[in-house]
Amino acid sequence: MKECNQFDINIYLQNEEGDQLTYNGKVEFYMNPSQYGNGYGMGIYCKTEPFGRQTYDLRYDKAFDRNNKLLYIVQHFSNRFTGKDGGYKLIGIQVKET
Repeated sequence: MKECNQFDINIYLQNEEGDQLTYNGKVEFYMNPSQYGNGYGMGIYCKTEPFGRQTYDLRYDKAFDRNNKLLYIVQHFSNRFTGKDGGYKLIGIQVKET
């Protein structure tokens, strides 16, 4: 398996009551050329709960563009934290390639 890119992230969330949370961590994209599809996966590692460590299979994800990983990270968190049904809403994100 080949490590491709790493990004430091700061995620800023807000709940319905207006309370704000900040999560810090990193996102790693890795590629295994012996896999089917595009061979890519993504790992999210946050230093604080509730995220912990999460892994995503991107081999057949048509929204993933290996040439624009930064945009994919922003879209991933924007889609995940919409504020619907009492969930947290994304109010900001900082992403820096390391």
